[in-house]
Amino acid sequence: MYMSLTLNPQLSKRGKVISLILFFVFTIAGISKGMVSVFYLLYLFWCDELLKTIFDGVAFISQRESIKDRTSFLSNLKGRFFLLMIYFVFIIVVFGMIINFKTTELIQHNFGVFFFQNPWFNLSLLTFFFRELNEALFKKENEIYSHHAFSPGILTLHLSIILGFLLFAFTAWRNQSAFTEHNNLSTILAIVPFLLIKLFFDYRAIQNEA
Repeated sequence: MYMSLTLNPQLSKRGKVISLILFFVFTIAGISKGMVSVFYLLYLFWCDELLKTIFDGVAFISQRESIKDRTSFLSNLKGRFFLLMIYFVFIIVVFGMIINFKTTELIQHNFGVFFFQNPWFNLSLLTFFFRELNEALFKKENEIYSHHAFSPGILTLHLSIILGFLLFAFTAWRNQSAFTEHNNLSTILAIVPFLLIKLFFDYRAIQNEA
């Protein structure tokens, strides 16, 4: 059951902060083990937005009476699902396979991430799940709003896709070895911009909460 407890709404914001910190910790640990790539982050950001959309769907079904504008809520929900499906195909096909077609090692790594065989990816995804569960439990009474197609998470995903394409176009395309586990320095330099984008939008979203 999708509940809403009102004893301490600050727990929702606290959960988001903890989730963001754990995401950075797990990502840094994954980089140190040579298990993080650009595809890893793009797919993780996509899964993050999918979780938010699924929880919005659960809220729509279980708390319809608390939603003031159901038509707008449902429209946002459908719009996000449609956008995420487009992003899914683009991320899997372009970043998972086409861009890395010269490097079998990277394609194998990407498929490992896709099939949840990367422990650091799984841990980050788990923190996102508990963040959404925490928000569902401790959000304020009658505060049932859907995420929309221009929410901070979608903007993070959109900008990350553009950045990822530019990185591969100007760097990885010419030197695929720059993004393998054998070159951690280049990997870190490639990953940092994605982390900064997520930190910027997620932190702003947390600060804008009441």
